[in-house]
Amino acid sequence: MSSEPYDLVIVGAGPAGLAAAVEASAQGLHTLVIDEQRAAGGQIFRQPPAEFGEPVRSPVGYPWAARLLADAADAPGVEWWFESTVFGILDTRSTGRDEFEVLVAGPQGARRAPARRLLIATGAYDMPVAFPGWTLPGVLMAGAAQGLLKSQHLRAAGPVVLAGSHPLMLIVAAQLARAGAEVTEVVFARGLPSLRELFLAAPAVPGHARLLAELAGCVLTLVRRGVRIRTATVPTAILGDGGVGGIRVARADRAWRVRGPEREVPARTVVLGYGFHASTELARQLGCAVRWDSAAGDGSWPWTATSRRMSPGSSPRASPPGCPARSSRAPRGPQRRRSSPHVWAAP
Repeated sequence: MSSEPYDLVIVGAGPAGLAAAVEASAQGLHTLVIDEQRAAGGQIFRQPPAEFGEPVRSPVGYPWAARLLADAADAPGVEWWFESTVFGILDTRSTGRDEFEVLVAGPQGARRAPARRLLIATGAYDMPVAFPGWTLPGVLMAGAAQGLLKSQHLRAAGPVVLAGSHPLMLIVAAQLARAGAEVTEVVFARGLPSLRELFLAAPAVPGHARLLAELAGCVLTLVRRGVRIRTATVPTAILGDGGVGGIRVARADRAWRVRGPEREVPARTVVLGYGFHASTELARQLGCAVRWDSAAGDGSWPWTATSRRMSPGSSPRASPPGCPARSSRAPRGPQRRRSSPHVWAAP
């Protein structure tokens, strides 16, 4: 345990946590980054183990990833605790100490990391959807299937059927197919977008051109390999006794209610992708208000007037009530010593 509090403790070494660490280093902050994995990168930038002897590669759609990983690794004043889990955060202001105590379990046992400021960059996890057969061996969430492929080069046993509602399924299906997996079908709950939906979405295209190009490339990969892509179709049951043997699907309306006859698709692996939950456990433990935003499909930290009690240089965007917002510019010099401890949420 450090005797002097860290200026900033970042929980999570994914893209947001890495970018924050680089910026904090540039501002001269003594920073600690904590992550459960063996190396930085998170799910999006996940790399194979060093034992594989492979160079660091930027994922498709993120050409700047390798540079960010290198910049973070070389950032002065940044300490890294890998293979470590934050299991609790204590707000010690009631005892007269102007800091947090971050409780960590890792290779060196249980430790405490005192922090003047805390950045929660814990990302998200796959949102489970329960229906008959969803707990059978051979059922994976999209993030798990992708993580196994990225980190260990383990591909799902075929035939593989992907079912859900999130576009990530196209990326995972293409990655599995390119790795040699037998992907046979991708089933989307929603139908094709209407002309009105396409028109309303048009303003967002310029800012997401690279991602849209990646998705188009994934679709092309799947079509070339003969993978069927079905829309307005939902899974009704996963079949099998002791393991996946197939999946039953049916046509659905815009509300995802079954409106057509069921059919069975053979499968040894079913990958489900219904989006993600924000990992808000630590924020809720600290008392930050969290509400469900059904439009965004996720837990969010609403911004209210109570969030305006911030340190100099911070931004009120997406702030939790009672907890100041994420920082757009780190306080410098005497400011950072005088200000109260703060919790920020990385985007």
